[in-house]
Amino acid sequence: MTRLLSSHLPLLQDETLEARNKTLDGVSFGLSGQATMVQMQHFVKLAELREQTVPSADMLYRDYAFQLNKVVKDRISSIQNHEKSPTDFIIPGSLEFLTWLKSNGETCAIVSGTEEKHVRKEAKLLGLTSFFGDKIYGCKGDPFKYNKASIFSRLMEETNVSGNNMVAFGDGPVEIKECKRLGGYAVAICTNEYQLKTTNCNPKKRAQLLAAGADVAIPNFLEAMNLFD
Repeated sequence: MTRLLSSHLPLLQDETLEARNKTLDGVSFGLSGQATMVQMQHFVKLAELREQTVPSADMLYRDYAFQLNKVVKDRISSIQNHEKSPTDFIIPGSLEFLTWLKSNGETCAIVSGTEEKHVRKEAKLLGLTSFFGDKIYGCKGDPFKYNKASIFSRLMEETNVSGNNMVAFGDGPVEIKECKRLGGYAVAICTNEYQLKTTNCNPKKRAQLLAAGADVAIPNFLEAMNLFD
């Protein structure tokens, strides 16, 4: 998303690339977890404040959806052609951790701001569907009515658990804040997407997610079981 938006937002006079990118982070990362259309609307308003002309939110959304779908298709092709394995796209330790959770009878769910059909397609591609069953949620219908708060509340009702029995793993401020509001334990996932095997947290993500209220920050799921000791 940042690459797409940055292509439409030229530098202002005397503005540094770092400053412009930090501004964009407020949309692509700061609003991560909200419906994608909401992020696009915020970007358009940001451009207006800068007195810059950008495509409409609808056009940006369609462009982003097209590019996202292309990424998914490329991944499907690379896996089907045995050029890549599903594990090449999964954060280290994920499968082992999910297997451990399932063996302990825990209920797991995916809650994303991306269109639900894309979320379900990618979960199936990566071999993760069996861990979540029908509890894979994304944005559908009116994006301005979508929010993770309602899904979190629904999950709590369906599983008959209170907030202090919930653990949320997320890389965006929305799920971190919502988990804490409900009394849960929030774990910030600070993976560097371009270096999945690194054992270090992405420093930018770590700082922002801890500021959002995360109880702990981890770079991957290799040591995640230790959180439950």
